[in-house]
Amino acid sequence: MHVAQQPLSFPIFSVHQANDCINEDATNPACLLTSIRVQVPNELLQTTELILVVDGLTGRGFAIQPIADNAHVVTSCDVSGDSKYTTSCSRLIFHADGSPVSEGSPAKRGETVIVYAFGLGLTSPRVPNGEAAPAGAVFQDRVGQPRVRARFLSSLSTTLSAFPRGFSQEDADDPGSPITFAGLTPGQVGLYQLNIPVPQSLQVQAQCGKAVLGNASLHITTSQGTESIAFCLQP
Repeated sequence: MHVAQQPLSFPIFSVHQANDCINEDATNPACLLTSIRVQVPNELLQTTELILVVDGLTGRGFAIQPIADNAHVVTSCDVSGDSKYTTSCSRLIFHADGSPVSEGSPAKRGETVIVYAFGLGLTSPRVPNGEAAPAGAVFQDRVGQPRVRARFLSSLSTTLSAFPRGFSQEDADDPGSPITFAGLTPGQVGLYQLNIPVPQSLQVQAQCGKAVLGNASLHITTSQGTESIAFCLQP
């Protein structure tokens, strides 16, 4: 892929095709939705046009406007590649071994859980587009302010804040453990992660089950807003 006027390659992560129609023949071209996931290069600094070229044939352009960061917490649909509008997507939290936090495998107080995300912006050191990230590629400081913030909320309405290590907590309303790592996932391309210890003081009453899908929640706040993730915490 490239942009008009100033050609610039966009690394392609995946190409996925699915039937977007309900009760329709999947061979009908009008029902086939093709999704292409790309990485927007850090060098792209102004509004431009994205053009898809397939077998030498150029399609119509799409206007895009780059921004410094556009955070998106990884969801179940990102993992499965499901792009159907009828699918309900849930944001995910993982254990350190890569397995998802769930009813059968709840998080524990004091455990460091991992939240994966896309679009969190530049890191130090800067990693070239399309290349696997080395260890230690962390968020760049932005005028001394935290670029990402996490808050735990329990079923008892107890709120605890967490910031990247080294950032000031002067604006925090309550104490909390720091985010121990915020940056690119080593060995992955364009995938970020937040390592967040679950506070020992976070208490819950109910246990996850059919009536309780999540007895605690984690709220990730960036410059683009807040995303909430319901999860199971061991009582």
